[in-house]
Amino acid sequence: MGGGGELSFADDAALDAAVAVLRAGGLLVYPTETVYGIGTALSAGEAGIEAVRRAKGSPPGRPFLLLVASVTEALALWDPSPAGPFHLWPGPVTLVGPARAGLPPSLLGREGDVPTVSVRVPGDERLRELLRRLGEPLLSTSANPAAAAPPA
Repeated sequence: MGGGGELSFADDAALDAAVAVLRAGGLLVYPTETVYGIGTALSAGEAGIEAVRRAKGSPPGRPFLLLVASVTEALALWDPSPAGPFHLWPGPVTLVGPARAGLPPSLLGREGDVPTVSVRVPGDERLRELLRRLGEPLLSTSANPAAAAPPA
């Protein structure tokens, strides 16, 4: 969010400002229930993925995860939907399944010949509210530089 200010997810104006930054293809650092994350809107596409990769110092080919507001949104990212412990969501559990067609290839992982996508419905209600307002997945990773400890 620039300017060194802290984003209070409890403040509607700050949530709306964060959504505006994400919709414009900007990056956001945000708290999760485990560590701080950095990400951008999925609609930022390959340019957004590369911006997150550069900010983190991640090597090419390392997959990212997508944060979504609900199980329904998560299921729409897989084809077919994996069997999973969906009862653990919302929460700090990332599930991996076969990626639906049309997702940016550089965010995907692979299991053999099958492209996969990692998805989480975060446990933090304020972060889920940000995701609901954004209306799309948030491409995410921990906010630490590559190979450094994640910020808690």
